[in-house]
Order: sequence, then C-alpha cells, then structure tokens
Amino acid sequence: MASTPRLLLVQLPMPRPSPFAASGNEPLAAGCLAVAVGVHGFDQQLTVEVLSPEITEHLGDTLLAERVIASRPDYLGLSLYVWNIERSLHLARQVRRLLPETKIIIGGPEVAADNHLLHDESLFDAAVVGEGEEAAVGVFARWLAKTDTHGKWLWSARACGDVPWVLSGPATFPLQHYRSPYVAGVLPVCSDRAVYLETSRGCRAGCAFCGYGRGSTKVRELPLPQVSEAVAYVHAHGAREVVFLDPTFNGRSDFAALCAAVATINSDRQIALYAEVRAGSLTLNDVRHMAQAGFASVEIGLQSTNATTLKDVGCGGSPERVATAAAMLADHGIAPVVDLIVGLPGDTFEDVVRGVTFLHEHGLSDNAQIFPLMLLPGTPLRLQAESRGVTFAPEPPYLVRQTLGMDADAFARAFDFAEERFGRDLDEPWRPLLVEKSDNRAPDVFHFDTDSRAFVGATSAAIATATGPGGQHVALWVRGNDLYVDRDAIIAAIKTRTTMDPFATLDLILRPRTPFPLDLLDILERALAERAPSYATRLPRWYGNHRIRHIAVCLPSDIVLPADYIDALRKWVPVFCDQSWSQAAESPELLGTIRPCARIIDPCIDTTDDTWRRLVATSNPDAVAFASREAEAAWVRDALGYR
Repeated sequence: MASTPRLLLVQLPMPRPSPFAASGNEPLAAGCLAVAVGVHGFDQQLTVEVLSPEITEHLGDTLLAERVIASRPDYLGLSLYVWNIERSLHLARQVRRLLPETKIIIGGPEVAADNHLLHDESLFDAAVVGEGEEAAVGVFARWLAKTDTHGKWLWSARACGDVPWVLSGPATFPLQHYRSPYVAGVLPVCSDRAVYLETSRGCRAGCAFCGYGRGSTKVRELPLPQVSEAVAYVHAHGAREVVFLDPTFNGRSDFAALCAAVATINSDRQIALYAEVRAGSLTLNDVRHMAQAGFASVEIGLQSTNATTLKDVGCGGSPERVATAAAMLADHGIAPVVDLIVGLPGDTFEDVVRGVTFLHEHGLSDNAQIFPLMLLPGTPLRLQAESRGVTFAPEPPYLVRQTLGMDADAFARAFDFAEERFGRDLDEPWRPLLVEKSDNRAPDVFHFDTDSRAFVGATSAAIATATGPGGQHVALWVRGNDLYVDRDAIIAAIKTRTTMDPFATLDLILRPRTPFPLDLLDILERALAERAPSYATRLPRWYGNHRIRHIAVCLPSDIVLPADYIDALRKWVPVFCDQSWSQAAESPELLGTIRPCARIIDPCIDTTDDTWRRLVATSNPDAVAFASREAEAAWVRDALGYR
C-alpha cells in the first residue's frame, strides 16, 4: 500500500542578537496552509508537518538541511520573507540536489515577479503570489492528481518560464472558512512565545512602500465569535503575549465590541496584547477599550513629518494626530511605539532631523523605531524607483542608497543624529555567546587551542573538530600563546565554519594567553567580512547588532595582561574578563566603562536574590555575560528584556 504523500512547511527565522532572545518566528502562514489542506478535503491524501521553531531557530544550515532531507518530504513549502529568502533558497538547493523528486512550492511577501532572486526557476516547482489558502491548495490538488488540467483550481501563470506562478489576486473568501491554526491544533500555544492572530485582512491605506498594497484594499473581517474563540483558546492554553497582525487594528467596524470581548476573556490580564493602529482614526474611547482589554503596546506609523512626502507615498496622516494618539495611549498605560522611515522620496536630511526632533520633544525617544527605507519586491515604490530618482541595493534588505533629497552621507548623518538625540542605540546590540557548554539541540560552542598537541597548523584535525555542523548561533573559541603567528589557522577555521553554515551567526571568541598585535583584529575582521554576504551582513552599521559575524576577547581569570593593552583592545572589540559573581557585584556600574565587561563563571547563580536584582538594576546589561546557560538565559530575559 502506497504511503500518503508528505508536505513539509518551513519558515526560517530572523537572525537574533542572542540565541536566548525570542525570535518572533511563528510559522503562522504555514499553519494557515495546513488548516486549508484539511478544509479542502485533502487531509486524507496529504500528511502535513509544520517544522517546529524549536528546530528552525536552533539548527544551523547543514543540520537543518539534514533534518529536512531525512524526513524525505514529497512536497516542501517555504515561506519567504526579506530576512530569510537567501537562506531558504540555500536550503532549496540542498534539497534539490539530494531529493530531486521533491516538489518545492514557495510563497510569502518575497514572491514577486520583480524579485531577481527567484528568476532561477530550477529551485522551485510553483510560486504563490498573495494569500495561499486557496491558491496553494490548488497546486497540491494538481500534484496529487498528477495532472496538468486546472479542474476547479484556476490560476494565472506568469508568461515566461516553465514554472507556474500562481497569482491568487485579491482574495475574496470569508476568513471564517479557515479556523485559526492554534484552535485547529496545528500550531502549539507556548507561554514563552508570542501568539499571532489575525482579525482582518486587507488594507485601505495605499502606502507605496508597504507590501500590504499587493493585497486587497477591501478589508475582510473575521466575525467576532471566531475572534473570541481564538483569543479564549490561546488564553486557556497559557498564552502570555498575543500580537494582532491586522494592518489597522482599530479599523474594524465592531472595534469596541471586539475589545470588550477580549477584555472579558483577558480579565485576569494574563495576556499582554500588541497591535498596530492608525492614529488619525484613534479616539479616546478606542484607547479606553484597548486599555481594558489588556494592551501593553501599540505601534503607530508616523513615517515622516513632511506632509507633502506623506501624501506623495500614499500614507497621508498628520504628525499632530500621531502625537495626540501617543499621548492618549501613554496616559492609559499603553506604550506607544512610533515608526519613522529614513529615505522616503521627497524627504531630505532636514526632514529626518525634524522627525527625530518631533519624536524627542513629544517624549517618544525611548520607544521610537527608526528604519531605513527598504524597497521590497512587488511594492509600488520599488516599481517607481527609477522614475523617482531612487537607487537601492538589489539584494535583501533592498536598502535605499540615494534619493533626489538624500545621498549616502545624509543617510549616515541622519542615523547618527537620531542616536545622539535619543541617547541610545537604535536597535538591540549584538551579544556574544560566552556560555561554557554546548546546546543539546545543536552544538553551538566549539573550541580549539593552538598550543595543544593536536594542533599542527591550518590543516589540523583540531580545527576540523571545531568546525563541524552546528547551531544557528555559534561561538568559536580560539586559545593560544601567539594568536598572531597562528592567524592563518584561525582564518582557515573561519572559512570552514562559514562554508559549513553560511547563514549562521558566528562569534569568534579570542582567548589569548599573551598579548597579540592589534593588527590581528583587523586581519580577522576582514576575513569575516569576506565570507558570503546575506541579509544580516548588508544591514547598515547602525544595525551592527545584526551583522552575523563578530569578534570578542574573553580573558581567563588566571591570565593577567597589561592594563593599557586591555584598554587598547577595548577600543576595537568587546573585552570580557572571567570573574566570580561576587567580583562582578562589587562595582557593577563600572563594568563596560572603567572596568572591562564581566563574564561570570560561577556554575550556580540564584537569579531570585537581591544581588541579582541589584546587578540588573545598576549595571549596563550588555557588559555582563555568564558561563552558565541558565544564568545567561535569565539575564537576557530579566536585564535585556529579549522576550
């Protein structure tokens, strides 16, 4: 008896500043597709697996490919986003090479005809543009039937190429036709992960830079009973955070009733709620309803303070209404997060300065999000780029390089100004992985010692053992008396490591026994920079935390190097010194400033006592790390708030 064909659905995560930080990689689209397979009656003909985030978040590229290939799926579905498209296509190549009979279908925001990364159609067998519940299932129906006839599944295919590009067009099906993948039992509800819910699809706004413009301007709402069912289900199953994905959450016709229903379910405030709203239509009563429901934070798009620019890119809106909305939210205990985009056509450096100043003067510096403009595939602004005099990078994240109003220097000065005015980094800083033991799910801590007997140079077996398949965030510790002399071996290890897992985060941790020339750092930084680029490596310097290859120095407690040499090192890279819990707690406010950063090596630390709380309250959290995995995870949660 023939086995049932298997469909494996995969969504790969965004690079994280720490492997202990939440990724936000909830495979909602995959879950919705799995539900649709059942709704359309194919669940008896097709076994569907959504690859767990526990796997996608922790396995490096090689181990992930091995896991996918070992499952031998008949069909592989990949959800493509700006942060994962290159890594997903890397996975597709490996699957195609070893499982040539596996059919690959792609979907997600990156699937657009103007995305040159998808012009190599040998990597996939079908591409779905738009909502997938009906279009993608139509592809599966054809594949299962082994026929090229359309039957009831109709689509338009791209004129060129042999691969069908399924254009679903503006979807019209009622959202209640498909249950939430959480309620359907496809996706688990986890208390330590955010849950993502949709109560509507479609967006009336016509923002030229936004991917929502590719869908319908008609808003389809999930009826209130189904919304209540989903919220009640995730509440009963222990959810702590719920993010509503609606483009404009306060745009629902029954907004007050929806908030009242959520407030009743969430009366114990178990769930912290998050959403995006449009400031122009947000009323005081709306804010009161959201506060009663348990909203913790709400995102608002300012984008620019230049009214002409806002009108030209289809946003509209008023900075004054944004300020009013933010104030109302803050007054009711809801943190407003306000977005500003740098590089919109029509804006100048002076416009960005006015926008940043506006946010600062209205008390929004701490929660403001400043983004460089990205011209995403399929968006109107990308199609209009040449006529508007906009140049942009062709590779993810498709950063705008120059507009008629801003050159590259103006972009850099704009972000410098924002960081200076806000008094903070614009994004989460990178955090080196300094834990002692490797993760049981995937090796993520590797060591080699250039002074060991096993080490015999750049081709040493000692290097080979330190560069095997690993996790998605890996630390490579290099010890030695003369790291400069052994630099070729270190570079060889870098090359091997980044060839094995090209999209994994790599922390190169130097553990010198004697001082090395500072030129070594420049040599190693160039070696890291020369490896294959990706979304994360192309982000600009003000998002330096997302560069996925870094160097740090960690000095053992039994090694004493000259103080002036350590000070010189600290100007190049983060320097941590092994020390006890009690030593770090003596003057925690000096860590990372007067004193080097601390790597606390005590095996057991009480994360509930007063010393822990004092360290959290008084130290720079980026200047403290732990050898213990448990303590590091707690610090990332308690001190950095990466939940």
